[in-house]
Amino acid sequence: MKTVGSLTLTALLGTTLFAAQVGLSLIPNIELVSLLILLYCTVFPFWQAFSAVLVFNTLEALLWGFGEWVIGYFVVWPLLILLVFFLKPMIQDKASRWALLLAAFGLGFGALFALVHMVLFGVHTGLAYWLAGVPFDIIHGVGNYILTLLLYDSLRKPLTWLFQRAIKA
Repeated sequence: MKTVGSLTLTALLGTTLFAAQVGLSLIPNIELVSLLILLYCTVFPFWQAFSAVLVFNTLEALLWGFGEWVIGYFVVWPLLILLVFFLKPMIQDKASRWALLLAAFGLGFGALFALVHMVLFGVHTGLAYWLAGVPFDIIHGVGNYILTLLLYDSLRKPLTWLFQRAIKA
């Protein structure tokens, strides 16, 4: 893949994450970002998925401002990438298995953010942050599960086509 083409594709992937997040921001904890990152990891090389997440995180910080949550995003989303690439050989290409992984990720999302809060503000603050967010984590996990079951296969096909076209470019 040519350098300009790969950079353009990475920018497109990152801005797609951003558009998906902003587009669904009115619905608390229902998001396509987890699913799209999963798809990027199953279709594109590691560096491209990781770079797209860096673009996404940077755009988020520029739009919403720089706060402690930015640190969380730069920890949590790359952690999902590592998790997917590690589990990819075991899960293979089964939407139902990926749905379970993203459900667990959604349920644990607040706990991961709480770890960042613990480091920055202390154990009690991190624990309070996590406990206050448990209902939202449940919504996040259920939403991830349903969206993955509904959309994984139909979104994977055009992304695979896009990657194959980008390689030939």
